[in-house]
Formats: sequence, structure tokens, C-alpha cells
Amino acid sequence: MKTLLKILVLTAVVCLPGLASATHWEAVELIVDCDGWNAKVDVYYGGPRAQADVDITLILTDETGTDVGTTSWSDTIYRSGTAAVESYTLTGAWADPPCGVLDVRAVLDLTTPLGDTTATQTDTETATATLDCPCDEPDPEPTCNFTQGFWKKHPEAWPVDELELGGVLMSQSELLDIMFTPVRGDATIILAKHLIAAKLNVLNGSDDRIERVIDRADGLLERHEVGSKPRRRARVRALALKCILARYNEAGCSFVDTDDSSVDKALPGDVEDTSWSDLKANYR
Repeated sequence: MKTLLKILVLTAVVCLPGLASATHWEAVELIVDCDGWNAKVDVYYGGPRAQADVDITLILTDETGTDVGTTSWSDTIYRSGTAAVESYTLTGAWADPPCGVLDVRAVLDLTTPLGDTTATQTDTETATATLDCPCDEPDPEPTCNFTQGFWKKHPEAWPVDELELGGVLMSQSELLDIMFTPVRGDATIILAKHLIAAKLNVLNGSDDRIERVIDRADGLLERHEVGSKPRRRARVRALALKCILARYNEAGCSFVDTDDSSVDKALPGDVEDTSWSDLKANYR
């Protein structure tokens, strides 16, 4: 009787389902890029079961060995036919955008029912890969605008040592002469002072949406050179452009509206654009 019991116990142990006959991972391949990941897997289905639960955890580690991110993914996969081995491509996105050179370790759990009971069996596989993703640069702080008074008193801060004004290329000393020239009611001098400052602000990195106004001011000074003291239409137009440039130069670190429609309202017509945009490109 004792001998018979030993045989029965031994038989029961041998007949328990093992990994070779249970549903399990047959092959796992991990593919990653900066947008997300793909796991190409083969699953061996043991018995008639037609589905299995998959849980994947991907751990991102930087070059110092520090965990910098975790992404989790879960779903149920289904057997499409009667073949013992079924292939799948599992896809997901990163929980957070990856940055820099990172090692990726994926832990894949495959869970299936164990026979006809409520018990389950889990097969676990790991896979690794490497990422090299660019890091998003933080938005730069806005460059502050400076007034024409600042630029004429701080020539060492100028981003360039020459500028084109009204179609004429001038040195810094020539431009400073204009900025220090008494106005005496000459609208071209008033305009030129603020035009020089606006160009320096743009070349220094400030908001360049003022360029249309700069082009129109340059066009006017091509027709009416600095110091010509124009009257009537040209004077009104010069002062209207000066007002927009002054608002821009005096905006500090906040951008102000540079709508130049007020120039057209003051006087109909337009002034031809000049080569300021091309000149600016040479300095950048």
C-alpha cells in the first residue's frame, strides 16, 4: 500500500503542465525609436486556449544608471487560428518624450489560465534596446527692446558696426552722428533715430515683426534723405512711421502691435520696400 502511494504521487508530479506545454513566449524582439516602441513576439499556445493577457513595463535608464522614465502597456491578445505559434506586433508610445542616450529594458508578462481552474500561469521575458533622442531646447527668453537713447549712449552694445539707412550703407560713427543731431523739426532726423534703433533691436534678437515698418521707413528715407526736412505729405508719413517704431523701441521686454495701417490712414499710397531684409540676413 505504501509503495502504491509513492507511485501515484510521482505520477501526479510528472503530469503537471510545465512551461514546455503551457502557453508561453516563444520569441521576443524589442524595437524602439524616439516616438515609441514595438515588441515583435511569438507566442506558443498550449492547449485550446485562444487568448492571453499581456503586461509590458518599459524602464528607461540614462548613462549614469538612473531610471528616468517608465511606460506601461496592457492588452489581451487572441489566437487567430489553430497554429501552435502565433506572431504579434505590439506597439505603444512613450509616457514622456525620451531625451538623450537611454537604455530601455522591457519586462513582458504573458498570463493565461491554468487548465479549467481559476488559477493562472505567467511567463516573463525581458528585452533591451538603446535610444538616442534629441532633447527639446527650452524656449528662449524674449530679447528686450532698447530705446534710441540707449543705443546712442552704448555703442559697445551694438550687434553690428554698420547699417544701411535709406539705401546708404553707413558706419557706426556716421549713424551715431545722426542720433546725436538736434532734430529742429526735421521729420527725417526724427524717423532716422528710431529707425536705427529698431534695426539694432531686430539684429540683437528682438521680435522681427516690425520689419514691414522698417522697410517702409527705409523707402521714405530713400526718397527724402536724412536732413532734407520734407514738408506736407512726406513729413506726415515720416512722423506716422516714427510713432510705430518708437512704440516698438520703447516696448521693453513686451512686444507691441506694429500695425502700420495708421500710415495708410494718414496718407494714401505706399513706399517701395528696400533691401533691409536682405541686409539683415547678412548679419544673422
